[in-house]
Amino acid sequence: MMLPCYETYKRMVGAHCGVWPERVNNGSVELAIKLSADLAKAVLKGARVTLVVAVIPAQDRNVRVVGIRVEDDKNDPALIHGPQEVSREQINFDNLLQQQSTFVTFFDELVRPVMAGSVHWDTRCARNILQRLRDNEPYYEGDDRALLIKAMDTAEKSISKWHIRDGSPEANVWQGMPLRLENLHPVNVSSPEAGTFTLDDPDEGGGLEKSAYLLLEANFPRKVYLNPEFKYGQERREFCDVLVVGDNEVFIIQSKVMAILERNPEQLTERRVKNVHSNFRKAVSQLCGSARTLRQGRDILKKGSAEILLDKNTKKLIHGIVLLSSTNLPLPWSEVSQELIAASKKAQAEFHILEFGELQQHVAFGKTLDEISLHLRKRYEAIEKSGNANVKMRFMEEPIRPITSTPIDADAGGYVFTLEVDRGCKTNAGHIFNVFKDAINRRHFTGRCEYFQNIGLLEGEKFCWIGLGIQWLRDTDPIPPYDWWMELREEVRPLLDVVSGAKLTHLSEMGRLGDIRASSTLAMVIEFVNGKAVGYLDPDHPRADEQ
Repeated sequence: MMLPCYETYKRMVGAHCGVWPERVNNGSVELAIKLSADLAKAVLKGARVTLVVAVIPAQDRNVRVVGIRVEDDKNDPALIHGPQEVSREQINFDNLLQQQSTFVTFFDELVRPVMAGSVHWDTRCARNILQRLRDNEPYYEGDDRALLIKAMDTAEKSISKWHIRDGSPEANVWQGMPLRLENLHPVNVSSPEAGTFTLDDPDEGGGLEKSAYLLLEANFPRKVYLNPEFKYGQERREFCDVLVVGDNEVFIIQSKVMAILERNPEQLTERRVKNVHSNFRKAVSQLCGSARTLRQGRDILKKGSAEILLDKNTKKLIHGIVLLSSTNLPLPWSEVSQELIAASKKAQAEFHILEFGELQQHVAFGKTLDEISLHLRKRYEAIEKSGNANVKMRFMEEPIRPITSTPIDADAGGYVFTLEVDRGCKTNAGHIFNVFKDAINRRHFTGRCEYFQNIGLLEGEKFCWIGLGIQWLRDTDPIPPYDWWMELREEVRPLLDVVSGAKLTHLSEMGRLGDIRASSTLAMVIEFVNGKAVGYLDPDHPRADEQ
């Protein structure tokens, strides 16, 4: 069984799924494939697998794209692909195509090795793919986010055409090579908290719950609870499958699996869709009950007996998550969206439907519970606007570049947001920062932002002062006018009030940036491009090139 090197492992964590060639000690190249546990189970049961390769033109560059097709459903197979933008991967993949066979290790959403075996292919087919790859060199190498997104959008459209063999030029950019898998066997993965996980465990529901718990507990220790309960008279009833308690929000998770191991391979897609939709409705009903229980103030208990402490700020924002083992099915997404939004309004919460792989992405890229909450809120807004619950957030690694802009003129106008905060509660400065950063993001701002922050007492009350200096990268009107600041103030007001427990007061006002600098602490300088933060400078930890 192959274990990936650190760089490959890092890329696997950052990817929803994919295929990576990995050179091992004897000089040969092995395959690492990251799939959802559901798809890995389908492969174990005999689903056919095809390696797919394409050359996608984007911005006058050729992007190499590699993936697999898993025929877990005859009518609607899984099509998985991702860019090969790293030189080492391109070289290793070319070497792989010159072999006749190799070993393969399958990893799940948590990058656990869950299945291993050997893989063989037709060498003539491999030579044809290798020749096409060589004919289209050189290939893009790098991390240009815009270019890679454009390439992946093109790949998403063209791979479907290749699959149905429509003969179009878009379909012809793809080539497939059937893989013959042999000696596949599950690999047991054990942990002290959740016991042993094995791919062919008949208790598929319990496996998904434990996996979700392990994912969240590893990143947010002492904030995650498996199968918590609540008091109902003299009885104790299960509250939810997994509960996550943050400082300003709570996540209630109900998990439902597709029961891959029990399913007849000949079962029609329509029957699978009906089963999953039924499970979804059951989970939404359970989430409504959990949200109601929480707002009623009932005691929530750990699996043993200790009470889980939830303060009033935590209960203000409730995220309910219907966690599916996979969403690789043509569900009636418009209907699902209507049911999700109606239930959210009734429960005064925000409900989401996620597959486990996307939850892993939210955790990997969100970093904090506050940031995950913000991402989920954006996702919920997209569903409300589109009326389509078939939404997946795309996360991509992007390096932070050094600050290149010069300080904003001291005579330019800035704004000080004065927040009154509960003296008995911890001020979540990180979340307050994210509220402002997110609001600037929505304005597609390009330029420099200087962010100031102070926390202290005034006449016995606790306050947080947030100072902002903004300068657009443009020749005319680079400094925002008074009306712009008023719009920003009203936009952040409800987010600060509801989520962080901070009240925006009438003491907020415009001021000269030089005066703000003299009375406030510079916390961060951020550079934005079209709303995306691309550069940071932390005054407490400046890099050598910024001193």
